[in-house]
Amino acid sequence: MSDDGSKINEIIKALGGPDNILSVTNCMTRLRVTVKNEKSVDEKTLEKLDDVLGLVHDRKDNYEIVVGPGRCKKYADTLKSMHIGTSGASELRDPSKDEKRFRPKELLKVIGDIFVPLIPGVMTAGLCAGFAAIEKQLCPGYADITALNILYNFLTLISGSFMTYIMAWAGYRAAERFGATPIIGGMLGMITSMDGINQLASALGLYNEDAPLSSVLCAGKGGVLAVIIGVYILSLIEKKLRPKIPDSLNMILTPFLSLIICALMYIGIIMPVFGFISTGIANVIGALCFSKSLLVRALT
Repeated sequence: MSDDGSKINEIIKALGGPDNILSVTNCMTRLRVTVKNEKSVDEKTLEKLDDVLGLVHDRKDNYEIVVGPGRCKKYADTLKSMHIGTSGASELRDPSKDEKRFRPKELLKVIGDIFVPLIPGVMTAGLCAGFAAIEKQLCPGYADITALNILYNFLTLISGSFMTYIMAWAGYRAAERFGATPIIGGMLGMITSMDGINQLASALGLYNEDAPLSSVLCAGKGGVLAVIIGVYILSLIEKKLRPKIPDSLNMILTPFLSLIICALMYIGIIMPVFGFISTGIANVIGALCFSKSLLVRALT
């Protein structure tokens, strides 16, 4: 068992075992743990552990274990990879042997985990966009009426606040699901829809100014599907780098290197490839929808 694995298991035991740990998160220097029963926690043993710099217990069943920058994120990720503080924890294992496996049968669950929390935003943005469209149809001269003009701009502002940045929201949620740094996942998602992609594609000779959507690379290429795959790869890179970087530099260097390495692959490979796949899917669905066969159109 690795040295970090041994230290993690010491913390788990002092917290009353894996079944006593309900949730695990981290801040910049602390491992935040919610336990089922605080009477099962051995606080004296926990405070004496080599890695533990301090212990805060100011709320019932909640502990903040001070382990220092970098290390707190590493420990939180390790515990989650062991399914401790999530679900299904029943025994201590060597965290070095725990790897996140992406199985095809779990695809729907993964997509659900990423997008279900976004549904309220989708619904709110959609309703605001719908009401704005209705106003525009019912009152073609709305722009000349102050109250209606304010209402229209108010509704489109709310709608745009979500839809404009949906790639970033998807990237953030995917990072949470895959165990990467959420804000870095959001940044990767945001890259997808930024105009700088068009400028970069043009410099690389991959942008078609006459027909931007047919370009090998352009803003939005690959869509949400590319974001999910990109963030999954980001999480793998981050998990490989984190144990190799000193704890004092982990919080800064690991996200920086992970995003730089992943973004190169993301822009150069993932976006063009999944853009091609997305276009192919759209073309197939379009062909089916406009099929001469009534049965095919009805089924579609």
